[in-house]
Amino acid sequence: MTTTAPVSLAGKVAVITGGSKGIGRSIARRLGQAGAKVVIGARGEADLEAALAALTQDGVDARAVAVDLRSADGPRQLVEECISFGGRLDIVVNNAGSAPSSEFLNLTDEDFLASWELKLLGAIRMIRLAIPHMQAVGGGQIINIAGTGGREPGANQLVVGTTNAALRVVSKGISKGFGADGIRSNVISPGRVDTDRYATYKARKAAETGLSEDEIAASDLAQTPTRRITSPDEIAELALLMAAGLVPNLTGSDVVVDGSASNSM
Repeated sequence: MTTTAPVSLAGKVAVITGGSKGIGRSIARRLGQAGAKVVIGARGEADLEAALAALTQDGVDARAVAVDLRSADGPRQLVEECISFGGRLDIVVNNAGSAPSSEFLNLTDEDFLASWELKLLGAIRMIRLAIPHMQAVGGGQIINIAGTGGREPGANQLVVGTTNAALRVVSKGISKGFGADGIRSNVISPGRVDTDRYATYKARKAAETGLSEDEIAASDLAQTPTRRITSPDEIAELALLMAAGLVPNLTGSDVVVDGSASNSM
């Protein structure tokens, strides 16, 4: 009989954008509990302070930086904080970004550009700055949080769909270009996840349709073969597997976590 040792990220430094709540905060906690030094970044200082306090209470060695990834200085601040904090950078989790859902004819150029600038260009900048530091330590892990809208966009999901589809392309290209340096780049594409964002979605749909939020949730469950909504901690467990490099040849992949609600493979 064999036993599996707990996953350890001791000696590693991780940065998580959009790390103050939801999926990002869960990933930060899980990586930190595995021993990594964690730097979280987000725009909202109050949310960052609350997240840092919670992470510290959970025993995570963490720092928080209020940054705007729409500025080139934002990613630079985060990477510099990682080097100041732990002397290296091993793991980048690109999680920041959101996008409006609306009928196509109601969307403006600014709607598209704002999402591309924050989530797509923000991730590109993070990756560009991180790679030299990863090369210096013999490798690293890049984890890009996208979504199923980048694979199967609905009629009202063109902003998030184009953003996530492009992020998948970037991730794949990085995996091919830097695999020989020990750098792995993957995407996690969640479906519905039980976060504040999902609560906001239910409230909006309820207002649009006249249905209750419970009815909206029941409809989502009915379209999900597992009959459950993904928890942020499930995404964090998958991120830990990637961050630890437990499957060394796992790179260039997009792992969907949606209870088989989507149809593509």
